[in-house]
Amino acid sequence: MQLKYNGEVLLSLPISCFSLSVASTVRVTGQVGGFVMISCSHKIADDNKKYFCRKPCKTDKDILIKSDQSSTTKYKLKDLGDGRFTVNITELQKTDSGTYWCGVERWFKDTYIEVLLTVTEGKSHGPLHSTGMILSALVFFGEHSP
Repeated sequence: MQLKYNGEVLLSLPISCFSLSVASTVRVTGQVGGFVMISCSHKIADDNKKYFCRKPCKTDKDILIKSDQSSTTKYKLKDLGDGRFTVNITELQKTDSGTYWCGVERWFKDTYIEVLLTVTEGKSHGPLHSTGMILSALVFFGEHSP
């Protein structure tokens, strides 16, 4: 049985379990030399490990930073402890443009939020971040993969 909304499968009930998937895309724009702050929010993820990876995000080599790792000069992940976390990317270059994923480790299958980063030419005057995207970036426990 499946429950759909706007063509998106929200609830799927197989024989032995169920999954719920609500995924959205966060669009973020930054400028060369500047930085961005990306806000991600996952439900029922207070104590889960969080991570940020670049597409295709299929193996550990795609993971740029995890919540249990120290920050690097380029990436910083801050776990807010309530299912929300932020990722800062500094020293932006045009080559940083692309698809990323905010991920949460789950016992069955990790959940993800897609992040589309666009880096443009120009001077940065401070942080450009995904303001207003937090509500659209809620992911409920369930099955969704990049």
